[in-house]
Amino acid sequence: MFQKWISEIDQRKFRFGAILPWLIIIYLAVTVTTAWVSDDAFITFRSIENLVHGYGLVFNVGERVQTYTHPLWLLAQTLFYLPARLISTPFHLNRLFFTNVLLSLILSIAALLVYTFKVARSSKSAVIGLLALILSKSFIDYSTSGLENPLNHLLLIGFVGLFLNSDPENRKRMVVLALLAGLAMLNRLDVFLLVFPPLGVLWWQSKAKLRTGGAFMIGLLPVILWEIFSLFYYGFLFPNTAYAKLNNHIRAVVLLKQGFYYFLNSFRLDPITLTLIAIAILAAVLTRNKRFLSLATGLALYLAYILYIGGDFMSGRYFSLPLMIAIVMLSRLEYSNTRFAFSVLIVLALGALPFLWGIERRPTYGDNRENNLVFLDEHKVADERLIYAERTGLLAAMQGNSPKVVYMDESWEYADSPTRTVEVFGALGINAYRSGPNVHAIDRNGLADALMARMPLIDTEDWRIGHFHHRVPDGYIETLEQRANLITDTRIAYYYEKLSVVIKDPLWNWERLREIWYFNSGRYDTLIQ
Repeated sequence: MFQKWISEIDQRKFRFGAILPWLIIIYLAVTVTTAWVSDDAFITFRSIENLVHGYGLVFNVGERVQTYTHPLWLLAQTLFYLPARLISTPFHLNRLFFTNVLLSLILSIAALLVYTFKVARSSKSAVIGLLALILSKSFIDYSTSGLENPLNHLLLIGFVGLFLNSDPENRKRMVVLALLAGLAMLNRLDVFLLVFPPLGVLWWQSKAKLRTGGAFMIGLLPVILWEIFSLFYYGFLFPNTAYAKLNNHIRAVVLLKQGFYYFLNSFRLDPITLTLIAIAILAAVLTRNKRFLSLATGLALYLAYILYIGGDFMSGRYFSLPLMIAIVMLSRLEYSNTRFAFSVLIVLALGALPFLWGIERRPTYGDNRENNLVFLDEHKVADERLIYAERTGLLAAMQGNSPKVVYMDESWEYADSPTRTVEVFGALGINAYRSGPNVHAIDRNGLADALMARMPLIDTEDWRIGHFHHRVPDGYIETLEQRANLITDTRIAYYYEKLSVVIKDPLWNWERLREIWYFNSGRYDTLIQ
């Protein structure tokens, strides 16, 4: 019967291309109905509000601390938000929320259109890829979410599609390829694990290696310039969140174990994503194509990195990018009618599995929940979209059922004063955003505070991945409130005094530039060990 069906498809010369627009419409419908914004996105929102109101690219006014990990995404939102502020709408108090969701949807559709009509080798392969993306929980959840994923989906599709068709002797194309890689890294720095192996292969294959290397350097200028700016403006090369999360002193074997649980969580809720990534890596090994192998190397390095850092608390967040690359790789293969039919059945089966073997993916799951803990597994990995859908979902916001997505006052105005209000939050994003610029907001995880990010953890045994509670030095809250160094420990007090020069003093202060060098060379590390 199966062979007869395949034969009928061949005889009718089935027009697979006619299916593609319908699949894109289905994707759009699914994405709009599930669109949401995560708590972490509101951390960036606060920095954007301070920037557009003239207080600097900061989280707390008066302190240059980088609490966002995606400079390009912040810039894209800001440019999209500026004209939106001039438009009068019923949603004027939460324009930034709707700007974020709209920009995410535009980029997500653009990514699918580029994949379908520019990158996929044939209509058959495009059908398989679109089906897989629609059925991937990771891809659907992070097609919105307020985070940088949609922009990197588009950039990486363009990068991989161009890479697979690039002549290493074509200097202009090498510049464009490196530019796409650099922009993706500017959007999230750890993407370099995905893009550097392919760039390395092209450099190795080129005859004029010096010229190709120069082309790559030109393309990578945006991320290089940003790192120079970051070092000068913030005093450090990396976001404050990196120091807070990596400065945990938790044994590597424990983090590896947590990383394994993160993979296990994704496979249980979303088996199609990890399975297709694995199939793409295997296909690269079997074909022995050097360019495919370089992409597979990038995927393997990225997955190993996710495992090494212990994964994340957001289920599936880190897997949407490698899935996108895997889909592009698989779409470059030849598909006979028989192979196409088998592939469609495999994709549909993988997409259906989580609805059959567990309750977590069923539409009614969580309707009668008592609290959000129901969406955490035993290893504290959360289905973040389900947690926030009722409060920060697009449909809920449009219906006026989500008051927590707006800033509480009519205007974002900072009033400087000798003393200030300091709030210590658990979940930083929404709480800090709604508190406005006159509340100095810090969190127990040290994401928003340069000193706390470098403090040891309260307990290295009791923690949740991505949520490492750092110690608050005695007298530090009073220090922030009174704007005077009241920290009781003399070594930490001295460390904070020097750190304050970096994050508070005028940018061109010579003493500040000297302290930047001292901090980044580790001169003061012993004071807080």
